[in-house]
Amino acid sequence: MRALLVLALATGCRDLATLDADAAPPEDAPAVTSTCAPDATLDCHAVAPIWQTGTAAICAGDGTRWDVTACRAAAATERVRETVVPARRDKRWRGAQCSHLGDFPFTISIPPDPDGSWRIELGGGGFCAFDGDDPRGGCSQRDRSRVEPVHPDGSPFDPDGTVVADAGAPEPGFERAIVVSAHYCSNDLWTGANRTGMQVHYPGAAGPQAQFVFVGHDNVEAMLAILIERYGLDDAHAQVLLHGVSAGGWGALNNAYTLARRLPQTAARGDLLVSSFAGFVPMGWNNGDFPVLGRYASARAAFRDLVSPAIWGSALAPACTAAFAGEEQDCISGDTLYDTITTTLDLPLLVYQNRQDQLYMSIDGIPPVTPVTPEQVSLARAEFVGQLDAAMGITGADSTRIHWLFAPSDPVIQDSAGQLEPNVHPPLCYDRLPPDGADNSLGAMSQRFWQTMRGQPEGRGRAGHEVHVYATNFVTSTTCP
Repeated sequence: MRALLVLALATGCRDLATLDADAAPPEDAPAVTSTCAPDATLDCHAVAPIWQTGTAAICAGDGTRWDVTACRAAAATERVRETVVPARRDKRWRGAQCSHLGDFPFTISIPPDPDGSWRIELGGGGFCAFDGDDPRGGCSQRDRSRVEPVHPDGSPFDPDGTVVADAGAPEPGFERAIVVSAHYCSNDLWTGANRTGMQVHYPGAAGPQAQFVFVGHDNVEAMLAILIERYGLDDAHAQVLLHGVSAGGWGALNNAYTLARRLPQTAARGDLLVSSFAGFVPMGWNNGDFPVLGRYASARAAFRDLVSPAIWGSALAPACTAAFAGEEQDCISGDTLYDTITTTLDLPLLVYQNRQDQLYMSIDGIPPVTPVTPEQVSLARAEFVGQLDAAMGITGADSTRIHWLFAPSDPVIQDSAGQLEPNVHPPLCYDRLPPDGADNSLGAMSQRFWQTMRGQPEGRGRAGHEVHVYATNFVTSTTCP
């Protein structure tokens, strides 16, 4: 890293603005800004370790990034992947952190012949908001992989700058895309900008308590800054899909405006698309018999606390918060953000959401259905589904509101052996083989969304229309037919 910094200074690259570790970035400006002297050159490998061949990178004309079109990734015949830890690259990004014990990492995977398309994936894994063991929001028992830079098996991420062969197969339609995978360890649905955080009783902490921070939004800002500056995410030519599942689905919705601000030309061309899986939940839950997170009378009351400076300090979409003054917490919801993304930003948006998602029902205090479920539980589940149907504008098998929608209504029920069928939170069998055939699967629909919606003329999320609505208990196991 020291060699990179010395070489950068020697070739004219200079830091004009440092991102202070104790201050959130301005809402209307990039979190980090750097320039290099126009036409200065730098060895490709010094710009980023993955660039191991090719001629020198050139400072772009606007002085904000290195043009790496002359650089090539390490291998000529296979994908290669690099681990990137922004805080280890430059002090400007030192605020990119996990909630506990570590710097935020992401990986970037580059094929031998990239076609200019990018798939940026925000990881998922729930959230937490207070000190305690309750799985519905307590931080004390969060898995290490959700609060530190480690994998689910407990192994750490490779050190910053590690380049390896990438044997993983990209999603269909993205064989020549650059794929970025961001590790979710901020616990704030990718919205937080609270670097002070809170004290949490956490196993393995150095003392009785650990300091948890919530900086998911800051992590996205730092990741985008380094991708633009050093990895060739070029606003003039890129085609980008921002995607996430679960917490990552909330993150994709809440950071669509961040990408639109960072990549204004891409957004204006219709080449910035958003895909949110299992992240569309309305704010209207208000049933005193079923408290949200076990402690709040309503979803609005819960998220009013969660997005506040005292907990997540969420950086919500300005276009939305201006329209919902006094109820700004609604702007974390996919229901509210749908119009912001498709109308105000005019970005294509694909939504997958199981309308009987047991994970989200449980957050709202609703237990699974069993043969002896009290009537009030059945009524509460019907109320939950009704709110989602109304938010999605579902009438029959179509939607009057959401143009690209995949919405099963698959409950968790108890089978004859007394086992609960799986929670259809991830797409499970719908991803490749729904009741009406593989051509109508979420995977096939996602490919059509990506292939057909780029570069469309302006107008409410670039128009287009494909809706799949199911009302059946289809997924009975995690093994698909």
